[in-house]
Amino acid sequence: MILLALATLGLVALTLMTASQLIHLRPHGRVVLPPGEELMVSVLKPLKGADPGLEDNIRSFFDQSYAKYELLFGVQDPADPAVPVVRKVIREHPEVSARIVISRRRLGLNPKVNNLANILEAARGDVILISDSNVRVRPDYLGGLVAELRKPCVRLVSSPFRGIGRGSLGATLESLQLNTYVLGGTTA
Repeated sequence: MILLALATLGLVALTLMTASQLIHLRPHGRVVLPPGEELMVSVLKPLKGADPGLEDNIRSFFDQSYAKYELLFGVQDPADPAVPVVRKVIREHPEVSARIVISRRRLGLNPKVNNLANILEAARGDVILISDSNVRVRPDYLGGLVAELRKPCVRLVSSPFRGIGRGSLGATLESLQLNTYVLGGTTA
């Protein structure tokens, strides 16, 4: 019984780690578009607390070269320390469609999944990108992922990631796990 519970817990953890960087077309999304037409991308960023580097991580999504996207930041508590950080970056980038979704609605036991479900309801894009708060990207990130979705028969894209482990022993150990076990399992 204990082994079954541990195996289930491990499977849930692996699923959440893999889902931390997924982009996919919504069922009503179109795969083939006329040249020059861009798919609208909704970036869902579930937040809880102000991680080290949060502001720079968030800012990297505001600096995308892809033209047609929105940023949706989700929290369950209006007093969450991430809220003022996000509001500051939103004010600095009025040219980017971005908003904070605050909802305490619970669909299940997992707070992150509840948060994502609440953010998804506000999304307007044809393409959904789920990205954790500790992710920092290059300006061509969205364009590159959408280009992969335009390939025939592609409906889901996952992007590899790497931990950089700066600042503490814990961060170094987490990066070691991400760069070996997790990355190896998600790119095999």
